This record gives sequence, C-alpha cells and structure tokens, in this order.
Amino acid sequence: MPCSPEAASRAAPRWSVAGPAGLVDALAPLGDEWRRRGAIVQVHRLASGEDLRDLLDRLLGEHAEASDAGSECPLLMVLEEPTLPSLRARVASTPRGSASTALPGWLRMNATALAAYAARAVAILQRGCEGPAPLVLLGPREARYQAALDEVEACAAKAAGNLKLLRWSAERIRKPPLLNALRLGAAAALYMGHGNRHGWLAYGGLSSDDFLVQTEPWTPDETTSLFFALSCGGAGPEGIADALVAGGVAGAVLAPIGDPPHADNKRLAQALVEALAHGHRTLPSLLEVVRAPMAIDGAGYIVIGDPGLGALAAPGALARGLGVFAPAPDAVLVPADTR
Repeated sequence: MPCSPEAASRAAPRWSVAGPAGLVDALAPLGDEWRRRGAIVQVHRLASGEDLRDLLDRLLGEHAEASDAGSECPLLMVLEEPTLPSLRARVASTPRGSASTALPGWLRMNATALAAYAARAVAILQRGCEGPAPLVLLGPREARYQAALDEVEACAAKAAGNLKLLRWSAERIRKPPLLNALRLGAAAALYMGHGNRHGWLAYGGLSSDDFLVQTEPWTPDETTSLFFALSCGGAGPEGIADALVAGGVAGAVLAPIGDPPHADNKRLAQALVEALAHGHRTLPSLLEVVRAPMAIDGAGYIVIGDPGLGALAAPGALARGLGVFAPAPDAVLVPADTR
C-alpha cells in the first residue's frame, strides 16, 4: 500500500551517482536497492584526468534539458573526495530553473564510510509505513524559538493522524538523555535554532563531535530517516549535517549552506511539517511542495545523503519515543507509586 499521495501516481524515479570510481563502487549496494525498487539507475565514474566539477556541470545540464521536456525530477548522488575542496557551495548558489531539475545529495566520505552508509540507506528504504510517523521537534529554550515551535505544532494539528509529534526542545530535556532519545529511529526530526557549521548552540552546545563520538555505534533501526537541520551554515563541508549522516543519526539531512534569516527557517519548517501532515513522505515530494513558496534553491538549502529517502520510521519507533521523559515546563507531574 502506498505510504504517501505521490507513491501511487509517479513513474519510476531516476537515480544516479557520480564521483571517483572507488567511492562510486562503495555505494553499489544502494544503487542495487534502487534498481530492485524499479528505479532507472545510472553510474558516472570520473574518467582519468576528469574533474568532478566538469562532470557535475555536464550532468546538471543534461538533467535541466530533460526537465524542460517534463521528465521526472532525477536524483543525483554526488560523492566528493574528502581530501579535495568541496563543490557544494558553488552548486547550491546556482538556482535551478524548474522543480523537476536534478536534486543533488552530497556525501563527503571515504570508501569504508560510504559502504556503511549504503547499508544504512538500504535499511531505511526497506522500512514500512504503518501508523502515524513520529516527528521529533528540537530547538533552544529562547522565547522566539519556543514560539516558532508552537507554530510548527499548530501546523501539525492538520495531520489527521499522519504525524505524531515528540517535542524535545531544550527546556524539556538535557543533552545526555537527548542523545539517547534520538536513537528511536524516527521518521523525521527538525531542529530550528541558533547554530553554525560546527553544531547547535542549544542543549549546552551540540557539536559535530557529539554525534560522531558515541560509545555505541548507531544501528540502522536507531537512525532518523530525514533530518531538517535549520541552523546557519549547517550544510558546510565537515559540518553538523555531515556529522549527522556520517554518525548514523540521519539517513539524509536538509540544511542551509549559508545563513538564512530566522523568518525563512520558520516558514520552511512550517511548510515541511504541513507537507508531512498531508501525507507527503519522500524528500523530492516534500521539496517540490515547499519549493515554490520558499524559493528553496536560491536560499542555499541542500541535501546531505541520499535525496530519494523518505520519512519512514523504524519498527517500534513511536513507542520508544513516547517513553522518553521530556515534560513541558508547565506539566503536572504525578509522583511514581513507590509501594
């Protein structure tokens, strides 16, 4: 049974991967899974002496021509060599002319890390979609961010059973229990608040290292499918978005590479939650819905990870999330029965 309105009506997606041969081959199991799901898969290995910039220019140009003919939005995995300068800022600063133009997803890892990511992404693609999707809301304790999350919750009230909100903002939960709570395998999570490329200025500070250096590795069942990390510079190379993906916290992250105004992040958060509430689940579908009102291409929000992933929860995720102790400041707490 389709998980979302777009699932039943759309043609098979086009999914492609581009990068150095060794990195592309490490991601092969993910391409195989997309083929199994009926996608048209294309593999682009850098030729000897070829530059990734030239390959991307060619591929994006070809996808733009295809979009002009009304084709489906292609998904393009871009694999960057970690030792070389990143191209993501250059591509993000070039607005695409159509909602159907290629949607890039960026990964900047070595071959070993890419192989682990491929296994994780395959597991996420194979998740089911029964019941309401758990959506985690995160943010600082400052009044304007609390008000913004209140407005996001109001948007989710239109969910008609499609979403279940778990609000774990900084006035409700501390950093150590939050890191454990995030291992529930949620369908999606959204952080809106202060931050920079290296992390978030909330919960006493959450840095990239906090997610990369964990006692126990995150299992695929603990990974959040989609993470909307709406803080300044989060998608910069080796930044918080990369850490969320590399550490196994998220399958794919949508984050700004620049410093968008708070008002833009707030409107994007509301638009994303409304789209989720109306049953949109895949990242391409969500971005297609929010792109027109948000001008999302020109704003420099980019995807880290596989851009074709959807907001799907791991089995038992909602029950695990509901068991997290994160009461509102005005909640009436009943003492436990000690008999």
